[in-house]
Amino acid sequence: SVKDETPVEKTENRVARFVILLEEMLRDCPTNQESLLSTNGFAVIGALLINIPPDELNMQLVKALQSLCLLLSYDVNPINSTDEAYSPLLHDIYQHILFNFELWSKVDHEVRIAHIQYLSVIIKDNLQLCRRLYGVQFMLDAVRLYCSSNIEQPDTACVLRRAIFGFVKFYMRHGIQVAEVKAILSFIAVTPDLDQKLEAIERKTVLMKVAPTSLP
Repeated sequence: SVKDETPVEKTENRVARFVILLEEMLRDCPTNQESLLSTNGFAVIGALLINIPPDELNMQLVKALQSLCLLLSYDVNPINSTDEAYSPLLHDIYQHILFNFELWSKVDHEVRIAHIQYLSVIIKDNLQLCRRLYGVQFMLDAVRLYCSSNIEQPDTACVLRRAIFGFVKFYMRHGIQVAEVKAILSFIAVTPDLDQKLEAIERKTVLMKVAPTSLP
């Protein structure tokens, strides 16, 4: 019956099904956790996802990734980790999947908004960690590489670009660092994309004003 279906059986998206199965394999199983970590499993999965058709990167996948991250946040014992009690596996899924903007630059609008909102939660809840690993320079590089107005979907690039600049603004609202200011000025000076340049200037101007701390 429909009521007896497992989460995997209820999920139509093949990639989301795989993530759900992976979650079940990792749950309460240190051996599988250590195996995935030692074989750089999330790096491999992230590389494979780049070649997945965009329509497979849908809301079911986002929800499956959120569920997996929840497991890694609370149920997985940290393995040689001192960063805010987060496991290396959680760091890996952040690095190779969730903060991999090449992957999320090609999804449709609804999925992109859901992904951005989830990143906002991650950054807000783990500000110091994210700022160190995925800070201003990282975000500016993502804009330069994946948010050009010259790509096939300029509206898509604009949404992602504004969100990433919003993350930069959020970081700097919590203390401006000289290296970050230099990174922004360098970005403005060297980027050939006019839209990127104008939005970066706009964000820099906003940072000079007093405003409540908020995420996009």
